[in-house]
Amino acid sequence: MVYGFMADMSNELEFSIRDVAEKEPRTYKKGSKYDKLLNTFLSGNHKLSELTVSDIEDASYLRLQISKRIQKKNLSIKASVTNGKVYLERITS
Repeated sequence: MVYGFMADMSNELEFSIRDVAEKEPRTYKKGSKYDKLLNTFLSGNHKLSELTVSDIEDASYLRLQISKRIQKKNLSIKASVTNGKVYLERITS
């Protein structure tokens, strides 16, 4: 194992490097943290709902993440942003 310390005028970096035989296997989480939210909306009977999620203030980011889950799960829902608020709307054909 190699330990090191680098310092220059403005930055300090403490690090360690060790030899390994192979990389650890990558783990994947099933589902998404937004699936419960989408399932709750689908289980209700509202056509249009305003959505707020704690810890996420950027409405466009939230809409984008939810839209990705909607597309992946092939749901009949549309996520949109109006005046900084996120809305979920059922799409009826």
